[in-house]
Amino acid sequence: MSESPTATAARPKRGQGKKYAGLTRNQWLITGGVFAAALGYILWKRHQASTAAASTTTAATNQGSNACTDSNGNPVDCNELFAQELATLANGLGQGGASGGGGTVGTVGTTPSDGGTGATGTTQPSPTSTGGGTATATAPGGPITVIPIGLHTTAVNTTSAQVAWTAPTIPAGQGPLTGYTCEVYNHNGSSEGSSWTVPKTQLYANAGGLKPKTTYGLNVWCEPAKTGGPHASVTFTTK
Repeated sequence: MSESPTATAARPKRGQGKKYAGLTRNQWLITGGVFAAALGYILWKRHQASTAAASTTTAATNQGSNACTDSNGNPVDCNELFAQELATLANGLGQGGASGGGGTVGTVGTTPSDGGTGATGTTQPSPTSTGGGTATATAPGGPITVIPIGLHTTAVNTTSAQVAWTAPTIPAGQGPLTGYTCEVYNHNGSSEGSSWTVPKTQLYANAGGLKPKTTYGLNVWCEPAKTGGPHASVTFTTK
């Protein structure tokens, strides 16, 4: 008669066997993990609240503190010092802007025109000390009283003539020299005559449209010339 195999009891899975205070080992592990996580969360929240409160307290303390000092080393409130510095800066900017626009700008004196009696240039006033203007002045000058040197004829034909001269030295306080005015006229007293101006670099003049075998006078002034002032003269007779 064969022996039947002996039945072996099934071994319970790990953690599902013996219970402690009504909970298995796995249940205790889960419960402990949840408790530890909850405790850690509570402690973290308390730390965050404490940090925020400390920051608020520090800011409030610094806002009313006397940690700043003035130029003499005396303690002052930081907010008041900052407000004073802003006011000083704004005041300085306002004064700087106001002082830049009050200058009086001088104008240039008029320049004598060619061929006539020009107005005398004048020195203009300087700008005021509170402004930024710039005065422009012309050199003092006036009508020229000296005459061209050595006026003489270089060619005489039947209907034209050419004359030449040397530039004079202009005295201080006169000029500057702008050119020469020439005038030709019938020396016999008739109304025949004409005038023209040449540049200051041209030391000669041509007179045309003359009559043959007629005596003429030719005058030359330095410009700006004084009205009725001295001039150089030469007389010639056409062929």
